Amino acid sequence: MPELPGEVFGAIRHGFSCVSISKRFLVIGGYFQSLLSIASKFSAMNDVIKFDPFKKQWSRAASMRTARSNFACAVIGGNVYVVGGCSSSETGCLALAEVYDPLEDRWEDIPPMPTPRWKCIGLSLKGLLYVIDGEDENHLPQCEVEIYDPVKKTWHHGHDSWLHSRPMIPPLFVLGDCILNLNDRHLNYIMIREAEVSKDATNGSWRVVGCVPKVLVHGHDRELVPFKFRVAKLGQEMYVVGGHALKYLQLMRFQIVKLNTVRAFTIGVDKRVEWKEVAPMCLSQVSVINCGALEE
Repeated sequence: MPELPGEVFGAIRHGFSCVSISKRFLVIGGYFQSLLSIASKFSAMNDVIKFDPFKKQWSRAASMRTARSNFACAVIGGNVYVVGGCSSSETGCLALAEVYDPLEDRWEDIPPMPTPRWKCIGLSLKGLLYVIDGEDENHLPQCEVEIYDPVKKTWHHGHDSWLHSRPMIPPLFVLGDCILNLNDRHLNYIMIREAEVSKDATNGSWRVVGCVPKVLVHGHDRELVPFKFRVAKLGQEMYVVGGHALKYLQLMRFQIVKLNTVRAFTIGVDKRVEWKEVAPMCLSQVSVINCGALEE
């Protein structure tokens, strides 16, 4: 597919979100950081770029009203919701929220979130937007779950303590009747919990149902543990894309290998994880910053 327009030579885009809506793939916000700089200063963008899978073309959509990075993002009822984030390293985090209508190609402000936060997670569940986890401007973790009702256009605090019973590291997915969490910071565990939990229920705890398999690298006889991979959901299948692995050499030396592997899994009714190999990415030796899925 063609390269993303507007990229900056010698820099990598960070803190953006990817979503699919109305048969289009959207890349929203974020910021560029030079490969040669280790400085933590940044200024976020309000750009929105969409990909048409039929024409195989990128084009610009209406920009967000507020530039932001590391924000919560989710699709609900055919619209894209973005909440929180941070506009620059010189300012505090945001409470501002807005919604995108793809048919009108227009953003509109919605009531701000009660608590400003960034590095937060957006989750669409039963027509509501859940904003989970994140940090305030002092880098203190935010434990309260805040829920937005698009119909009533109101915010309220969630009573479910399950969302912050452990650090929630993105991404989170709704898969059937479960919520799934998978990342490389908890031994590559695949963890699920029931989506339907009442206030006093006891079935809201997370449980491990599997883990990401190790990978075989050409020229290395040991299976290696992948990390820094990305995850996307397509239908009822979860795709684990790319990542890195440590290839051990002689004399206590090692080499970081960039993977082009793609593997998919499903979770059955009995909550068993079933894996299958998928064709690898065309490019090898690349780092996957973010990914998403689009049904054509």
